Amino acid sequence: MASSSERSLNSRLQEAKAKAAAAEISCLRAEQTQLSRSLEKERQRAAENRQEYLAAKEEAGTLEGCANQLEEEMRELRKKHKQELLDALALRELLQQVKYLFRKP
Repeated sequence: MASSSERSLNSRLQEAKAKAAAAEISCLRAEQTQLSRSLEKERQRAAENRQEYLAAKEEAGTLEGCANQLEEEMRELRKKHKQELLDALALRELLQQVKYLFRKP
């Protein structure tokens, strides 16, 4: 049979175990809460980064479209300029021929 002091020690031991378990649970809950907050902040950052990425991607697409349009306009202008140059050369040659035909003897 257990003595009174042994029962008292067992009782104190059980109380200490219960307090330790309660403290551990409390600590785990606090850690879980902190981790949940950190996870939510990380999710918010990820959502913000995704929005910034999508906005940058859209802007890049717009700028690419503008660049392609400008390249096409440059090709058209080069083609037009080349034709104008050829027309001017042909006109100069024609004027040379007219001068030759109407030259003074």
